[in-house]
Amino acid sequence: MSSNSPLLSSCWEIPARPTPELLAALKAGPFNGKTGGELDAILAELRRDRVAGPVIFVGAGTCGLGAGADKTLARIKAYCEAMSLGADIREVGCIGLCSEEPIVDIQVPGRARVSC
Repeated sequence: MSSNSPLLSSCWEIPARPTPELLAALKAGPFNGKTGGELDAILAELRRDRVAGPVIFVGAGTCGLGAGADKTLARIKAYCEAMSLGADIREVGCIGLCSEEPIVDIQVPGRARVSC
């Protein structure tokens, strides 16, 4: 559908280029002024290259919830509490393998993240 389409133009305006506000926000973002080691450390934290304790990721996107992720999440939370694991439990979105949801990833310190 072209940007000249009446349907599109009646829904929202499509700017020809990014607005000054958007450009300013992007330039002032979390990586502004970061170089070398600083940037590497931020990216490593975002990728969770190193974790301090066990982290459990539960695929709770729409397809995961439809396949029972809410029940899986509840059982994982109950188990971790009963065993006093102190795990960081994170709800994450779909990774694209919807037919296999709910997917659970586990990462412990010093080890790679694994899916089950």
